[in-house]
Amino acid sequence: MRLIHYLLLILLFRSLVFAAGEIFIKEGSLISEVIIRVPSEYVKDYKVNGANAEINFNKKFNLNLGEYNKKIIKNITKKESSILLTINPWASMYIAKEKDQLKIVIANTPKKSSEFNINMVSPIPVEDQSYKNVESEKAIANLRLKLKEQDYEGAIKIADELIAKNPLDKYGEEALYLSGLANIELGKESDKNLFTASSTFDEFTRKFPKSRLLGDAYLKSAEVKEKLGFKNEAVFVYQEMIKNLKDEKYASIAYTKVGQLYNELGQPDRALKYFTDYIQKNNPDNSPIYAYVGSIYAQKGDFVKAEEYFSKYKPKKIEDLPPDTLFWMAEVLNHKNELDSALKYYTVIYNRFPDYEKADMAMYRAGVILISKDKKDLGINLLKDTKLKYSQKHGGILSAVKVAEETLNSNDSEFWSVYLADAIKNDIDPKLAIKALKLLVTSYINDKKYDNALKQIELSEKKFSSMPEFNELYHLKEEIFYSVLKGAFSSGDYAKAEKTIETFLSEFPKSQRVNEILSIREEIKYIYAKKAFDAKQYINSLKLIEDYLSKNKQLYHKDKWYSLWEDALYNVTIGFKNDPVKFGLYGREFISIFPSSSKVASIKETISKNILSEFQTILNKKDYYNTVVFYQRNKGDIEKHPQKEFFLANVAYALFMLGEKEKAASILKTIKYSNNETELVKMMTNIKPNNFNINNYSLANFNKIIDDLIKIDIMKAYQIAISYKKDRLAGVKKAVTVIEQMSDNQKRSIMQSFLNEIAKENQNIKKEGYKIYFYHADNLFMNKNFKGAIESYRNYISFAPKNDPNMPDALYFIGKSYINIDEKDMGGKYLNDLITKYPNHQYATLAKSEIEDLKWKSMKK
Repeated sequence: MRLIHYLLLILLFRSLVFAAGEIFIKEGSLISEVIIRVPSEYVKDYKVNGANAEINFNKKFNLNLGEYNKKIIKNITKKESSILLTINPWASMYIAKEKDQLKIVIANTPKKSSEFNINMVSPIPVEDQSYKNVESEKAIANLRLKLKEQDYEGAIKIADELIAKNPLDKYGEEALYLSGLANIELGKESDKNLFTASSTFDEFTRKFPKSRLLGDAYLKSAEVKEKLGFKNEAVFVYQEMIKNLKDEKYASIAYTKVGQLYNELGQPDRALKYFTDYIQKNNPDNSPIYAYVGSIYAQKGDFVKAEEYFSKYKPKKIEDLPPDTLFWMAEVLNHKNELDSALKYYTVIYNRFPDYEKADMAMYRAGVILISKDKKDLGINLLKDTKLKYSQKHGGILSAVKVAEETLNSNDSEFWSVYLADAIKNDIDPKLAIKALKLLVTSYINDKKYDNALKQIELSEKKFSSMPEFNELYHLKEEIFYSVLKGAFSSGDYAKAEKTIETFLSEFPKSQRVNEILSIREEIKYIYAKKAFDAKQYINSLKLIEDYLSKNKQLYHKDKWYSLWEDALYNVTIGFKNDPVKFGLYGREFISIFPSSSKVASIKETISKNILSEFQTILNKKDYYNTVVFYQRNKGDIEKHPQKEFFLANVAYALFMLGEKEKAASILKTIKYSNNETELVKMMTNIKPNNFNINNYSLANFNKIIDDLIKIDIMKAYQIAISYKKDRLAGVKKAVTVIEQMSDNQKRSIMQSFLNEIAKENQNIKKEGYKIYFYHADNLFMNKNFKGAIESYRNYISFAPKNDPNMPDALYFIGKSYINIDEKDMGGKYLNDLITKYPNHQYATLAKSEIEDLKWKSMKK
């Protein structure tokens, strides 16, 4: 076997380049192939002109081509977005566009024929037909015998010898024709012989244009090309027949075949032109060509026109019609609703022509018709057979979907996931894929396998989401979420239900079910609150109720909520019957929210009974704001209460402490009740007190009065504190506390007065004012009253604790004061005392500098 060389060429792509593809070259002695593997939509067009071919693409690309033998293929080059291919002149070239590749086949004519210019335009005449050659006559007879005996290799050998000896006479003519026939027979085993046969008949038609065998040679050439899939080349041959042959028989065949081939090539308008040209020229009677025209109109959807032409052709038996004509006749009958006749035609197609390209559709149509005629079982079984036999074809896919539509509930989703797999994955009809997907999802929903259903939809979203038909799946997705929600809600899985609700509202905000979904969500929240209530967790229940109601103004179950709210708030209220304040707080809230409730009367009665204890609780907390609020809320009850003046006195004091002096005074003028607080307020508001004397108060009340006064009038607080004689030590101590909280100006204004006040007291009382002595000394020093500062600092040192943080300051400034009045020795004594006692203090460092300065000045003297 001759060695066949394979060369792999890679197309290199950049921007504007078609998807990655490959070029393969296979060179052989008789047949060579060039295969360009690239999607057919990237091939713009192609043409063959003798030994040259040009293939044009839709996009630019870069082509790197390796070495090849160049025995038959002379050259392959790239030009812009085209490939140019040149072969040797004795070879024949054919191009066929397939789904995912472009195939170029070169048939090599034997070299001994190369002495003739097979591309020349003018015909080569056959030698005298009356001439006889005994040896050639025997060879021709032997050649015919070899064909009869099916020794095709032997026949070709004899034919080659005859052609070599008699290239242009009648023997060469017949030998060349018979050689083509022999190669056709051998072509049943190998395509390379079919290529040789095609090339041989092409050579025959060029060399012997006046031969009696010319028509048959054209036919054989075209038929072989059709068999090889080179339909465009076959069209060219048939067109040559029309142009060069006058015989009506051949013209009829050629016109018909050109029309058929153009139709198969997806060019029905060109096909129609050839058919109608023939009809106009020849006006044939009862010709199959009418059926071909009818078929094209049917394909174009013009069933009226199709019927018009089909009616002009009446075959003896419908079984004699070719499958394509049968199919389109059946389609027209189906369209006219003549279902019995359509069924008959469809049945003939899939029984007699199972390999016909539309046999799957015929079988599918027949099944659908049977179902429509109430023969559902027969129809379903036929569709199942169609799906089984043609699972990857359109009819098989349609059948699978139809079976699922008709019998979805007869099997579970596991069955349909397998049965509909081909339909869902199909690339023939995306709409059908969505339909199949919808059926599978519906089956999952029926089986309550919601996760499987959602997974199927999600897997398909990227592929189909842009198609309007996908909306049906989108609605199914909504149904799934709704079903999951209802199932979770009814089973009490509220966590899952709430999660599903949030997803639903996010994905389907415009759904007609939004209000129903929101109602379910509210129902779940109500259930949580009701569960807490039933468990007697009234406070938690009340919190859940009020939290939901405060955030959601639109209520779907308002009456239920308000009923539960009333019960919860009431139970919380009575739960605090031993806590008057909280009872009153919740009770008043209850009355304001549910004024018409039957429970209001009992709550009001309890609140009235609890008023005194509730008020006393607030007073004990010194909560002046809530004292006033309590009064305002319960004014009606207070005005009727036996202890009205007690309440008002405390309200007046609370108002006074809140800075509302005028309001406080106004209330006090209306009552006779008097206590320490009222006497204080009267004094502070210039109302003549009944008998205010701070010394009448206990120490606890004294401290309370002073603490309150500090907030209102700090100078008044000091005056009253310093005048407290009942416990002189406590009074002075409190006065110091008041002074410490004063501003610097306020301190300076009363320090001397304070020191004068305690000057006549005993040592223990004086000790309480040690801080004031320090403040006063600092003030005197700053005002350069150094003698007064010395006295005040010394009093501080006498009364202050030894570890008081101001002690180093006092020692330093006493020393400085003595130096300033020129008593340097005394000043040095205090500075040295500071250095000794507090060596690391910052004033110790300053003291050292002062002492050094004193020594220096002393030496200068």
